[in-house]
Amino acid sequence: LALDVAEAWRPLVDRLTLGLFNRRQLHPGDFHDPGVGLSGLTAPPTPSPSDDDATQAPFPDNTAGDGEPQGACYLTKLGRKVVLDAWAQRMSDRIQDTVLEARFDTRALIQLDAERLARALRDGRDDWKPARLR
Repeated sequence: LALDVAEAWRPLVDRLTLGLFNRRQLHPGDFHDPGVGLSGLTAPPTPSPSDDDATQAPFPDNTAGDGEPQGACYLTKLGRKVVLDAWAQRMSDRIQDTVLEARFDTRALIQLDAERLARALRDGRDDWKPARLR
């Protein structure tokens, strides 16, 4: 159920993330590959094409054989600060609720959306619709 509520807010997260890159607030140096250290992003090796590619799974196991994921990257301390500051700002922005036709700060609207779902479930109704961002 948490994912049902969260899915409605995915566009907000996508816009925030893309905006950070488009405004050049996040840079490759704000990420690190745990297997490489803090030297920035490293591209995973490009597999060479072979005749038996058609028989391989479309999404091969992304491990080095030891169960450890490969190609992951993490935000540095500075990168996390940039993202969390932007997130905090976005949570205080006021947006329009399409159900009540009123403006709320984003954090309150997410809470309201979850409460509407809970109320619908408690009352045995199936008329809950997730919030829509405008």
